[in-house]
Amino acid sequence: MKLKRKLIAALAASVMLTACGAEEKGETSETQTAPVQTTATAIQTTKAAVKTIKPLSPMKSHAYYQDESFSVTVSLDDLRSSLYYPDVVAEMGINPDMFAVDMTVKVKNISQEEQSFDSSKLALLAGEDTLYMFGAKDEKADDIKSGKTVTLSLKALCSLQQARVISGVSYDGEPLETGENFYPEDFTEIINIQSDENVKTYLYKQFYLRSGDGYHMMACSGPAAISAYFIGRVGENDEYFAIEYSVTNRSDYALLIDPNKYSANFCYDNSDSFDPNTKAVYISTDEELMYKPKEEGAVSGIGTVYALPDFMCTYPDGETRFTVLYSVSGHITEVMLKCGSRDEPCFAEYDSVTIDHCDY
Repeated sequence: MKLKRKLIAALAASVMLTACGAEEKGETSETQTAPVQTTATAIQTTKAAVKTIKPLSPMKSHAYYQDESFSVTVSLDDLRSSLYYPDVVAEMGINPDMFAVDMTVKVKNISQEEQSFDSSKLALLAGEDTLYMFGAKDEKADDIKSGKTVTLSLKALCSLQQARVISGVSYDGEPLETGENFYPEDFTEIINIQSDENVKTYLYKQFYLRSGDGYHMMACSGPAAISAYFIGRVGENDEYFAIEYSVTNRSDYALLIDPNKYSANFCYDNSDSFDPNTKAVYISTDEELMYKPKEEGAVSGIGTVYALPDFMCTYPDGETRFTVLYSVSGHITEVMLKCGSRDEPCFAEYDSVTIDHCDY
């Protein structure tokens, strides 16, 4: 019996010691939830550490859009004839009554992840009309990193009547907030000039002709003033003759240039007539003036040259220069220049000019 009582006492003491040990360690049912509480606190701390990205600050000249992903501003920059845009002419045709509104769109990703902005959902509003956005999808709007801003150059096509009543911008059919100075003041002046009945023929712009050896005036009676500068023989074997043409538009009506119609015929030694087989082979000019310029390599004395395009645009202001290379052979004594024809209203017309005593 004594042994049995001793075993019972030992077991009781063991239970009491275990309970006391548990109390000393704080192992109660309440402390079992502590790890969960600690995890929740860590998540809250992590969220607090993520900084809110500041959106763009719109000005009075902006239309503004914002959602949980993007902050967007839109401003109107310029109103110009569609004939100044090679891509519009190539894809929409020659339409002197169509104008383009240049817009600058800034897009900032204010989310925490990389996002793509669908710029094709933007539309320019003009009265009851929604203007056609040309080439509205811009690759720069794809995969914008968090906190980064991209700048897009978009354009909307319209008539002058529609341009008068531009009122704002919409995104995915919803109108944007519009600043009180969104519509540029100079648009009204541009519209008034372009609406004038004499805009196609009224010549009032001053222009200055370059002069000196190698410069030849071709025409100044039409809407454009043309001069030609004889660069002369170029190429590794002098196989080309280069002429730089300068076209100055004297009116406010946009012109197009067909470089294929700027012909040059050459008279060589021991010949009393011009070679009718002279061929224009290359052109050198600003890539932006041509639709999808096709590079053809480089020519000594000129640099990069391109295949002759079907047409090229002019600059809105000042001279537009381009160099045409002609395939020639032999010593040149005379050059006859001819450009354009009367039955093409979108191209300037010029008289033939014969240049004597050329030492080429």
